[in-house]
Amino acid sequence: SAPQRSSIAQVLARADVVEPLCASETAAMARDQARGDLPIVEFLTSRGAITIELFEDQAPNTVGNIIEHVEAGTYDGTRFHRVIRGLGVQGGDPATATGGKGGTSTGGWTIPDENTSEAKRAPLIGRLVVALQPDPQAPGQPQPHSGGWQFMILLNHFESLRDKYTVFGRVTEGLDVARQVTPDDVVVTARVIQKRE
Repeated sequence: SAPQRSSIAQVLARADVVEPLCASETAAMARDQARGDLPIVEFLTSRGAITIELFEDQAPNTVGNIIEHVEAGTYDGTRFHRVIRGLGVQGGDPATATGGKGGTSTGGWTIPDENTSEAKRAPLIGRLVVALQPDPQAPGQPQPHSGGWQFMILLNHFESLRDKYTVFGRVTEGLDVARQVTPDDVVVTARVIQKRE
């Protein structure tokens, strides 16, 4: 039938995009592992621990921002205020630590996007992206350079995010924990396990 053919064509077209992203990411991960010095942070959540390797080479400002907030304890007590089925879980809004709804706070400042380099990382499953504020001039679109503290852990490949969001890390342990997160779960505490001097 026509709907089935259309569905198959969509899957094949998506595979043509995702396959090279996966190949590029596999090569980048091999380089990361060979160096062995990327920063690592751990979010101890109410569901368990999530360990994250940070892509400092491709997103140095974003990674510096995340490490600064982890060391300052600003993620402690924040909720995963947004769970989007088929996409990911979002957290890190400082307003949620004091009972706020979450989703609109930058924590007092914003950082530039780092998503234009040829070496940018792919928005694949288990990757972290900077959560952006909605663009008031373009409803339904993210406002560039509006990220602060918030992040999203992707639970699916989402290639359409590649040119709009900064990918700054990957879950190395605890992806199963991230998959179980609900809007009632919190980051109990966050800590830096390893960082570059």
